[in-house]
Amino acid sequence: MDDFADAILTVHEANRKQQMWEYFFTRFKEVDASGRHSMRLAGDFRTFPSLVTQIERLGFRVTYETGFTCFNWQGVF
Repeated sequence: MDDFADAILTVHEANRKQQMWEYFFTRFKEVDASGRHSMRLAGDFRTFPSLVTQIERLGFRVTYETGFTCFNWQGVF
């Protein structure tokens, strides 16, 4: 039974990570199109360190405020 619970948890975490990526990317496209170079998203992306690493590798600076994750791409693109 533990294997089943672990499998469900793994799938849930993968789905949640995908949702966070889609949330980030959708908002990035909207904000960048408006001419801004930073955004503040509700939620703590530190829950998914590998996602934060992927975003940082794209050139984004990632910072955190209580309840928010902030992204800045000034001078990156």
